[in-house]
Amino acid sequence: DYVCRKGDIGKEMYIIKRGQLGVVSDDGKTTFVVLKEGSVFGEISILNIPGSKNGNRRTANVKSLGYSDLYTLTKEDLWLVLDNYPESLSKIIEKGKSILRKDNLLDDTLTDTKRYVEQEQLLSMQNRMKKLFEIEKSLNNRLTTFFDTYVESVRQVKQQLSKLEHQFGARKQSITVSMNVPMSAPVVPFFLNQWKSNTAANLLKFKSVQSMELDD
Repeated sequence: DYVCRKGDIGKEMYIIKRGQLGVVSDDGKTTFVVLKEGSVFGEISILNIPGSKNGNRRTANVKSLGYSDLYTLTKEDLWLVLDNYPESLSKIIEKGKSILRKDNLLDDTLTDTKRYVEQEQLLSMQNRMKKLFEIEKSLNNRLTTFFDTYVESVRQVKQQLSKLEHQFGARKQSITVSMNVPMSAPVVPFFLNQWKSNTAANLLKFKSVQSMELDD
């Protein structure tokens, strides 16, 4: 598989972690150079080297020779690192110039390295400021969403509490009313009253018979 092709716009550089890659011809049949573990490529197109006839486009075809594993570094990340090492940046640019000059892809009348470094550092600073503003905007949006969610949750909890209070109040009133109702005397079944009357009459008869026997 091709990692990059000649003429593609460069957005990142590569570091080979594992495997091998080849710099090949346009038809892919001829391998000019084999890149091994630890090799770096693709940096020329993301440096926008002053005087480059290709600008930020790839200058070679690179494809994997079997399995390979790569690290990638974007232009923004590269400049973020090189901002603190201007001397290293100048050396990298000069190395890129020599490669472009060898392939007749460099216009030496447009190679003001110092001015270019200053412009790129300014651009890098502007990009970082832009990213900071984007992060701030994202945080504000997230905070707004969180606050709206919190307010809605509080509203729902209040509704539930109000509903429970209403239900409890109605139930309490029902219990109070039932406690105030006077209790009626228990109803004695008819057959018990009849049994009591018959028992009383029999006792009177028994006492009357006993008194007559005593008189005799």
